[in-house]
Amino acid sequence: MTEIFCPYCDQDIVWRIAFSGERKGVFAHAFCFECDTIWEDGKKIDDLTGLNYEIYMENHGKEADWTIIQRGYPATIK
Repeated sequence: MTEIFCPYCDQDIVWRIAFSGERKGVFAHAFCFECDTIWEDGKKIDDLTGLNYEIYMENHGKEADWTIIQRGYPATIK
């Protein structure tokens, strides 16, 4: 399997993440820690589907808080 580099910034790999308070061990979202792009669960990781983390959190009625992000493992393609 090959790690996916962020299609927005090409500076870091994309990581599977979870938010504090979600089910333990379930890393449903994908995230670039370099440019703060997030992909929701099930979304294809490409340069059309990501969203800035602050906008994502605002859309969900929450304040952006990077301390709730739990890094899981690199997102990969087969």
